[in-house]
Amino acid sequence: MSGLSPGHPRALVIGSNLAADSVAASVVAEMERRGIRSILMRGPAIAQWLYDEGERSYYDADLLVEPAAIASAEEALIALGFRGRSLLAGGYGPPVHAELWLRGEDPPIDLHRTIIGVEASDRELWNALAERTQSVALQGADVKILDLVGLLLVVTLHAAQHGFEAATHDVAVALQRVTIADWEQSSALAARVRAIAAFDAGLRTLPAGREVADRLGLAAEPSPETLLRAVVAPDLALGLNWVMELRSGRARARFILSKLFPSADQIRSRSSRARRGRLGLASAYVARIFWLISRAPRALGAVRHARRRARERSAR
Repeated sequence: MSGLSPGHPRALVIGSNLAADSVAASVVAEMERRGIRSILMRGPAIAQWLYDEGERSYYDADLLVEPAAIASAEEALIALGFRGRSLLAGGYGPPVHAELWLRGEDPPIDLHRTIIGVEASDRELWNALAERTQSVALQGADVKILDLVGLLLVVTLHAAQHGFEAATHDVAVALQRVTIADWEQSSALAARVRAIAAFDAGLRTLPAGREVADRLGLAAEPSPETLLRAVVAPDLALGLNWVMELRSGRARARFILSKLFPSADQIRSRSSRARRGRLGLASAYVARIFWLISRAPRALGAVRHARRRARERSAR
């Protein structure tokens, strides 16, 4: 027996949420001071629209910023003591939709330029979601959060992105509490930002969601990436699928080499072994190559299956 009172878990959830809200409020206030517009996509919006107080915990803040202000937003985070990789950093891999910024033990900030599953430009997504916001007072700051229709889009795309039970739970709750009219509006929003395939896939992760998708007349042709994400893609699968989409052999070679032989700083950040001198660094590279080789067969099988399913659905 833990000896905790029945209300203690809910109190812990509320405390955790307040900590995340406090960090989010301070970041939004600093960005506002610098003239940077932002939208807090999940967190308080989820708690407000789908749950009673203390029913849903969140440990970070998903913050979408206006596309032209990404660099300024990152400067604001650095000024507040956060550290993270820039969304504007170059590389040979697929574009990054978000980066996690950390500050000690504080709840992190997940800085977004877009959402996985959205094919519209960053500016088009920003304009569409900016029309689906409302202002709330959060820890003394005026913060923009999504309305119910915007939130339904975000949580459904999140379910399509991750597939596992924790990611689909918000959709399950929404399916019990939200009217078909709200789903219709959110579906229209998904179509506007060219995310209807991922929206359809996110709904269809649940039996009740499949019924709603059928009522909405959704019959999108999901991409191989969407199919992979919806079933929780194995290690390497998303990268392999992206390589197959590339038309340039040079681009494919650059990406593969960047994964086989990342920079020394990158591998040191991921491996304690690599931080033990030259021999440790060399052994970390060898271990990485063996790790990649061991996971490649399963990943390749998953990619082939997803691409075959996508072709079959497209041919119907």
